[in-house]
Amino acid sequence: MKKLVGLIFALVGVLAFAQDEVKEENVKTREPMYRKGGTQNGNMGKSGNGTSNRKAWRPPVMVYPIPEHQLVLRQDIRKELNIDEALSRNIAGAILKAFPKDLGDSGDPEGQWKRVLFTQDEAMRKQLEQDQRKRIREIYFQYNGVITTHDYEVAKAIDLLPEQRKQIADIIRKYSKELKTYQDELAKKRDERAKAMSSSKVKGDRKPAEVDGELSVPPPSETPGKPVGPRPREFSGDAKMTELREKANVEINQILSETQRAKFKALGGQPFKFADRATLTSS
Repeated sequence: MKKLVGLIFALVGVLAFAQDEVKEENVKTREPMYRKGGTQNGNMGKSGNGTSNRKAWRPPVMVYPIPEHQLVLRQDIRKELNIDEALSRNIAGAILKAFPKDLGDSGDPEGQWKRVLFTQDEAMRKQLEQDQRKRIREIYFQYNGVITTHDYEVAKAIDLLPEQRKQIADIIRKYSKELKTYQDELAKKRDERAKAMSSSKVKGDRKPAEVDGELSVPPPSETPGKPVGPRPREFSGDAKMTELREKANVEINQILSETQRAKFKALGGQPFKFADRATLTSS
């Protein structure tokens, strides 16, 4: 089961928040509605030549909430929703099947990716009972915090003013830009390490090369075939994403009035105790 969950997290990727201009939907039940620019047959964009662009296509870099279809794969949340292993497998299969087979340049990569994630959310929700759908929606708000107010339906539910919505969009844009810079620097370091590692192999040198004063690769394992240790945190942008998401939550929370914070907290329903992190829901 752990391998299955790991596979899903690797494939379904990032969650994004909903597009500003959408058809109205109930914020607590999130009944299926299609975002502007999408179609009811699930067409997310074609390459135009009948061949798949999936390998070349990359989702835009954004600071975003974790989507419901990823949260539902967590063990503590599955337990809360009474999801057994059989249902977990059905959910995983539905999420994978919902991912478009062909993604091309739509001219709106952010909107396109939001629609992809929305479609995967809906595929997951169809596997759940009504009370489970309601609860995962509540947990979504608790886990992600007020960054979800960028969603059209959430903004409407807590009566955000137009100026507040603009401020929130600016905050998310600012931290998304910072994330993009970080990922670009990370990619550059990876390239430098790869070149240094390749150079060491050509020279037959067993001592790892250095890049900016750091080892390009960990020292070789004492036992052949055994892993040399955990992958360095810098090889993953997850920690940075979490850091920036929490910073965005702090700034957005300061924009909200006391009444708006209370309305947002109500969307989260009964408090849920997460197994490995604190809730981001405003108090």
